[in-house]
Amino acid sequence: MNILVIRFSSFGDVALLTPVLSSLLANNSDLKITLITNKAFSPIFNNIDRLQIIPADLKGKHKGITGLMRLAMETVNASKFDLGIDLHLSLRSRVIKFVFKLNGLKFKSFAKGRKEKKEFIGRTRNTKLPHTIERYIKPFEGLNLNTSIAQGPWIIANVRGEGNIKNIIDSSSSKTLNIGIAPFAKHQLKEWGISKTIELIELISKNLDSNIYLFGATGNEKSSILEIQKSFPAIVNVTDSLELEDELELIKKLTLMISMDSANMHLAALSSIPVISIWGPTHPDLGFSPYQEKETN
Repeated sequence: MNILVIRFSSFGDVALLTPVLSSLLANNSDLKITLITNKAFSPIFNNIDRLQIIPADLKGKHKGITGLMRLAMETVNASKFDLGIDLHLSLRSRVIKFVFKLNGLKFKSFAKGRKEKKEFIGRTRNTKLPHTIERYIKPFEGLNLNTSIAQGPWIIANVRGEGNIKNIIDSSSSKTLNIGIAPFAKHQLKEWGISKTIELIELISKNLDSNIYLFGATGNEKSSILEIQKSFPAIVNVTDSLELEDELELIKKLTLMISMDSANMHLAALSSIPVISIWGPTHPDLGFSPYQEKETN
């Protein structure tokens, strides 16, 4: 069976596909899966056998409706699929599905659970909702496939020898613990705040024999990173200095990741690294908790 899967974003939600797709392919030797996703996220799937990635250049040739139509036609012309599964339910995925349906491909979709999540947020429901990974696996059930989730880690970094990761590790002092801190999130409301992050780093520095690696992204976060570095010059800032493959390799060397509700939380958990996650306006019971991490409050 050859299945087409669609999920463009966001980074954390795409990362949560790794247990699903790697387990399905490991459990079913005659299965092939092709994933259409943002090309920037492709490296997290590098070591999954029989998974083909169709990288979407959403800021370039696949931008907008015309670009998405082009992407769909490129994929239609390249492969023959038995079934399509939409794990996004966005305007972008609907455009892709439209083209494939014109060519006779049938689709299944996952249940986002919008109504249940709205009730949970509005406090008219207090029961824990299914994890996103549980929602992702549902459309594959009933297809005569083994849909059990294998043990992690599910993200396997590419070891690139004498590359950037070695330079970063060598430049930091040799201490007992390697702690990653990711104080940012896509949505600012999810962030804990720079003052609290500085206070946390001060406590860690005083009480633990640890190297601290600061994970971030771009834009306004750069100035916040510099503010933290002024207070703690020994911190290793990996913001903007690593390609995603190298960042994944560094995460594998961590003792612990401290993160907001963000992609770095998922990247660490899916790499089988212990995670302490800090939650603000969102809630782990909505289905976004670090997968298979032991939950404590």
